[in-house]
Amino acid sequence: MSRNVVPVLILLIVTCTSFVCTERNWCASACTGKASVKDDGRCAIIPEMTDCSDWIFKSNITNVTLGNIFLNSFTSSSNDSNLNVSKANGLNITISNIKFHYLQLQYKKRLTTEASCHVFNISYHSIDGISHNCIWPEAVVGTAMELKYKAYNSDTTAVDEGHYIFRVPNPNRIEPENTSLRDWEFFLYVDISDSSHVTVRWPVPPSHFHVQYYLLQFVSEKSETSVQVLESHLVHVSKRRKQELYTFETDSLTGKFYISVEIFHKNCSGHSCYVSRSPVFIIDNEFKSPLIIAAIGILILLPGFLYVFHSWRRFGALPSHKAPVVLLIYKRTMDTHFRVIVALVMYLRRYCHIRALIEDFDILSADTQDSSSWYREAFSRVDAVMVISSPHHMENDKDKAYYNVNPAALSILEEKSKDAACTLKLLSVILPYCNDKDIPKEAQDLPKFRLPQDLNSILWFIRFGFRTSCFSELEFYLFQSQINGGACDYSRYGKFLRDAVVDANEESRRLWAMLSEAQRV
Repeated sequence: MSRNVVPVLILLIVTCTSFVCTERNWCASACTGKASVKDDGRCAIIPEMTDCSDWIFKSNITNVTLGNIFLNSFTSSSNDSNLNVSKANGLNITISNIKFHYLQLQYKKRLTTEASCHVFNISYHSIDGISHNCIWPEAVVGTAMELKYKAYNSDTTAVDEGHYIFRVPNPNRIEPENTSLRDWEFFLYVDISDSSHVTVRWPVPPSHFHVQYYLLQFVSEKSETSVQVLESHLVHVSKRRKQELYTFETDSLTGKFYISVEIFHKNCSGHSCYVSRSPVFIIDNEFKSPLIIAAIGILILLPGFLYVFHSWRRFGALPSHKAPVVLLIYKRTMDTHFRVIVALVMYLRRYCHIRALIEDFDILSADTQDSSSWYREAFSRVDAVMVISSPHHMENDKDKAYYNVNPAALSILEEKSKDAACTLKLLSVILPYCNDKDIPKEAQDLPKFRLPQDLNSILWFIRFGFRTSCFSELEFYLFQSQINGGACDYSRYGKFLRDAVVDANEESRRLWAMLSEAQRV
């Protein structure tokens, strides 16, 4: 049926018309609609079952999509006999693009056998969507939950399965209209249906919060007291979607992991705003077959041995493949300039295999929130320090272009640059809308590079420093195209950074034009 033709039943709504707040009966449901749904024959729902913990998933999957499922959290208010208002938390499941005839839903507390299930029987495809609402009892607030579904087509030749995990949020904190930015607890859920990748979703913040970025982290839980952040990204708030999403490639991972999302905002320093964290989930991508392991040994270990021997013959030591840690020093002179810094950090982390640090959001997860202490600790563990040119648009500001940067950063930088025994790689990078004067005096004598034309040289310098032999120069020109995140990757994946530079260049021109006009007046 054409999407433009209004069907008899536009939306099938499945709601919790009644529920008993017990741990094993989280919600009951019934079909309602413009027509009598059961009499119409469009849908039948088997009453809620609590003896379904033995349902089998992950079997006979045919890798087809029989519907699009989205989760969302909401609050429901009710009055008691004394007219006191109480709030309850609910989960909405919206299903669109329906191509299935039979659907099983299973709610389950993580790591328990307690389950509640629903079955939908759709006789034919005249329904645009299903909206299933379920109210949680107060006892499960904060609890780690999982939702599994299994959908079949009419002859069961196609099977679609999904597996989501989430925590039940506090009903008093999820309404942004009635909650402050610091107290807002947004709903987060993770799709772990496929071990090769996981997708996390969370709501777009309301405009009155003025949030521009989320800090997203993918964390490996080594033990209850030891964790390692594997990926960290700043995600720009979308203006077109109702939900944010991000997908992590996990096909090479094995272990326990979780995802955290926190608001990146000037009023959220020191973890003062709510951090939404997913339940811990397990990824197991270990190879089971000895034949596969043997093949890997032939394809990887032998070339690796030849590389070791070749590198030993050339350098006497192997270049490190550990991701370099680089500290960026800059000044927040314009909003568009800061977006360039954010985009550069994201590009270095995602495509260059470089752990780029900036105070504005890395200090949020540090042991100390003191800026000076954070810089001293950062200088002690980084491999390189990159001073980024930052534009200024006041004539009397030329000699103090970095006046609002923590003095400790420039003081330590100056000390390191004069220390002959210092092993840090120090460099300065000039952005397209800046010039040499936009670098602070403490970094004027450092090696200068320009972005993007010197991108390959910047990445090479961060990893290996300057090599003075003729053979090393030849090596750079022969192998620069293989550098992770280099010019080739920048042309393919660097659009978000290029766009940020264009915006900053336009704002810088506008500010200079305003300054010139003011001087003429």
